[in-house]
Amino acid sequence: MKYNILTEVIYKDIDGNEIPTYIKDIDEVNQKYILDYDLEKVSEDQIELNTLSNFYVSLSMLSNQKIKDYSRNYLIDRVVTILNRNIDDEEVTAIRYMESIGIKVSSAKLFTDQGEDKSIEKLNKLIKFINDRITLKHFNEAVAIDLLLPMARYKLDPILI
Repeated sequence: MKYNILTEVIYKDIDGNEIPTYIKDIDEVNQKYILDYDLEKVSEDQIELNTLSNFYVSLSMLSNQKIKDYSRNYLIDRVVTILNRNIDDEEVTAIRYMESIGIKVSSAKLFTDQGEDKSIEKLNKLIKFINDRITLKHFNEAVAIDLLLPMARYKLDPILI
């Protein structure tokens, strides 16, 4: 089989919709990929490697509520992934909880040693960078981002999707 688990792909469904998703599992016996999108079992000719933008959203989601809901969740998950790749501190991680994103800091001392304002400014710059890369705001909403310290919570700039 050509692709591996966690490979980002574009799934082309029977209606011709192109849905960005990833391979969740592989059914070796039946030679099928199991996608994150609706746990669809598909053959290799129904998917292609996703070489599009990290924040690509299929326009087919405008006419299909199921694809819209999945695309929204997928986009938020991609934002969390990109945040984690670009946060250069092992004790700071982005997590998704419910309908928002949290930046979890395991040690408040670490955050205050670097300077609270400087750390918040650095995170907001990263958020602005991501917002600039999400060129089409199909969902017309802001996803809240909270800075989660052991004893406090701060609101950061939201991600606009």
